[in-house]
Amino acid sequence: MSSCPLPCVVFSSEDNQGLYSYSINGKLLEHITTTSSNVTSPLIIKDANSMEYLVHGTEKGELYLRKLPFLEDVKKWDVSLHCPVMTALVSKDKRYMFCGCSDGEFSVLTDPSLSLQNQNQIKQSGNK
Repeated sequence: MSSCPLPCVVFSSEDNQGLYSYSINGKLLEHITTTSSNVTSPLIIKDANSMEYLVHGTEKGELYLRKLPFLEDVKKWDVSLHCPVMTALVSKDKRYMFCGCSDGEFSVLTDPSLSLQNQNQIKQSGNK
């Protein structure tokens, strides 16, 4: 269940390989068909602006980041070759995502643009 910017509940269906997002009043907000029959290790995270995202893996070794409530694709990582994602975690400072797969592969993911933005902000604040 997500609360920001719009409260919603997200379900997955193995039968039709879909993700569904519903408002708390039961209105269908979005339905997408996925390339995978199983959604693994779903996790809802917030960014610095309190916007919420769904992170989930697949049995094909893919990790997705989707913006809630309308399940907009933000990013996709191929973290393993055809082995299921078993778990996904986000660091407390939200700078790193950790992903473990059934083949023993362990990935640490980050967004390089965020570190560049932080470096620029530090430089700008030092010049004032």
